[in-house]
Formats: sequence, structure tokens, C-alpha cells
Amino acid sequence: MIIFLLLASQFRSYIHPDLSGIVVIDSLILIDFINVEVAGGTDVFAAVVQSGETRFSPVILTSVTTVAGLAPLLTETSSRPGFSFPWP
Repeated sequence: MIIFLLLASQFRSYIHPDLSGIVVIDSLILIDFINVEVAGGTDVFAAVVQSGETRFSPVILTSVTTVAGLAPLLTETSSRPGFSFPWP
């Protein structure tokens, strides 16, 4: 709920921020670009296409770095990983 409210305040809309997880990060990159282009007078469809073309690399890099950062958690095989618990 807090993430939704933060995104709604950033986009000034209750319709746009209905997403979660890594999709939130990727949508922030794309929707912000689209909103800026539409505010500048670009047609909505053209802004969406241009957003996909110009922001594709940042979206992919964000996704790859997120997955790479979570890789140690995915490859952990012990029943109680030591880095998850601060006590012995």
C-alpha cells in the first residue's frame, strides 16, 4: 500500500502505479519518460514507442542487476543461511 501511494504521488495518478516488485522499477523508467514526452506535446502512442526504443537498455540493465544481486539468495543450499540471521 505504501509503495502504491508513493508511486501515485510521483505520477499524480491512481491509475499508473498498479504494479509491484521489479516491474515497479522498470515502470518508473518507462512511465516517467512517457509522461515527460506527452507533456512536451508528443502523441501518446509515439511517446510509448519512443520510450520503448530509448529506455530499453536501462530497463534491461536494471533487471539484470537486480537478478544478479539476488543470485546469492537463489543459490543458497543450506537450511539456515548465515547471512540471514544476525545472531549465532
